[in-house]
Amino acid sequence: MGQEVVEMAPIDDVKAFLLLHGLDTERTAYGLRGELECGGRRYLYKIGRANDGGDDVSVRPLPEGLTWWFWRENLEGIARLLLDARARVEEGQAKSWLEALRHLDSTMSALWPDDPDAT
Repeated sequence: MGQEVVEMAPIDDVKAFLLLHGLDTERTAYGLRGELECGGRRYLYKIGRANDGGDDVSVRPLPEGLTWWFWRENLEGIARLLLDARARVEEGQAKSWLEALRHLDSTMSALWPDDPDAT
């Protein structure tokens, strides 16, 4: 039995998809970089290829804070994770974008349960 092949979206398609949903990003050597204001806080995020396959996004509260990493099998998964987290804040289900990301990605919240940046 062969392993299912997951088709990766080109980074420019993900950039266009995020822009369509109000997230402006810039191309970097790593992938994409952008800032988001959500729930009264600003965040820096970087999207790129993970070292062990798949794709990841790093999220850091601004002006300073810990950097958090979230992984998905493909770029579409990363884009949807970012947008789903923003929607949770807008709907009042989370106080911050980072809190929403951690709720959507239980593996990361289990690794660092005492996040000083979570509000």
